[in-house]
Amino acid sequence: MKNLFNVIVLSALFAGCAVEPATLSTQSHEVSVVSLDLCPSAPTVLQEQVAHRYDSYPGAVYLAPAYPRPGDELFVVVAFPSYHLLDRSSARIHMTTDAWAAQQELEMERHCTERDEVFVASLGRYDAGSTVEFAVRVQDLYLGSDLWLNNHDQNYRFAVQSAPALAWLGDTHVRVAGQYIPSELVPADQPVGIYTQTYPMGAASQVELFVRLPGQADAQKFLMTIDMDFAGPQGSNSQWLATVPAELLPGGQQIDYWIRAEGENGEVIWDSRDGRNHQLNPQSYSVVWAGGFGAYRPASDGYQQGALFNADDSTSIGCWNHGASLSSYRERAVRVYVPGLTDRAYSDSEILKGAAAIIRVEAFANLGDAGEWIAIPARRFAKQIGNDFVYGFFPFIQFCNGGGFSSVADGSYQFKLRFSTDNGKTWFWRGSNNGPLGGENLTLNFAQRCSYFNDPTDCLP
Repeated sequence: MKNLFNVIVLSALFAGCAVEPATLSTQSHEVSVVSLDLCPSAPTVLQEQVAHRYDSYPGAVYLAPAYPRPGDELFVVVAFPSYHLLDRSSARIHMTTDAWAAQQELEMERHCTERDEVFVASLGRYDAGSTVEFAVRVQDLYLGSDLWLNNHDQNYRFAVQSAPALAWLGDTHVRVAGQYIPSELVPADQPVGIYTQTYPMGAASQVELFVRLPGQADAQKFLMTIDMDFAGPQGSNSQWLATVPAELLPGGQQIDYWIRAEGENGEVIWDSRDGRNHQLNPQSYSVVWAGGFGAYRPASDGYQQGALFNADDSTSIGCWNHGASLSSYRERAVRVYVPGLTDRAYSDSEILKGAAAIIRVEAFANLGDAGEWIAIPARRFAKQIGNDFVYGFFPFIQFCNGGGFSSVADGSYQFKLRFSTDNGKTWFWRGSNNGPLGGENLTLNFAQRCSYFNDPTDCLP
């Protein structure tokens, strides 16, 4: 496998202090891709190496290469943010190649204390069919105890094998902002992601996306990158991604696309729907109304129109909440109507989330430094009510408890909401009314020691 990508496993945390054999199960962790970015003093062979990374508080464990072949040198890297261990620790590998009938211990070398604390160990080279299983023991002299990094008591492992034959290419689909949508809902003038999967994991060396616009004889080619490993219902696939730019997605035209995957052993598989190709039919959507300000309660998925706002749509925010629990928490919300999108019936909640991702919702307020006007993305898509989508904004955490605007001084501020369905090329505004400009600005009154729930008279002494 070419050293093209670094694959990160996101879900593993350190657990326990046992290094006894753990029952190995199928590794079904979600994985994504980043470049392995170690400091210059780390071993050169590891720079831009293919690696699986397991996020394991308070650091991360890297296994490189991600798809070990016979004779490859196997490396383990453990990285901690420099602010955590502060050059006070050592790390050791506890490993076995025979299911813990015997085991050995390796000291890891420390690198990179100027930025992160990075520990590196080589586990050697192995023949096809070998399985190397291990856990990491970190001695923390500051805490006076050991930290065991062992992948939820399953341990980490390298499975050394010759390059498998590429056997399958499929599950090709479209997403907007990471959310799945069917092809008939694809928005015009927005970038969309094309995803596909290959089996078995690690078999494909290159996957390409071909996109052809109407009237063009030749297709444009995009190199796809690994989005995640351990994908698919059995956790045995690699998932790939390429982004089609907005300029290739004008409204009212059918766009064909297909995918080619090449295996490390030279196999080639096409996904072209038996020569019919996949299609995108980008739709142009327009916001025609926004309003109905109110309160959304995440715990109950409830919406109360008019709550947390005054009759003139102004609102008062503070950081005093009477110790409100998560079950009683409410945040400000707005409704928006987009014909052909918000008024559809959605039987699948994931498709509903994808449709909601098409609409970009922002508060635009003078909450920046020195009163600068800044765009503040909506906190969440909340729900569908009738023909409208509901979005939450100005949550408690943005103003209080160290949130994005925790340095805002008490005072009166101005804001409007704005909405776009074409990736910010054009905006529909909602201030005192609807339209291209949205009327007058709305008022946000902030007093840190007063109520978050629109009661400026309910304040701490």
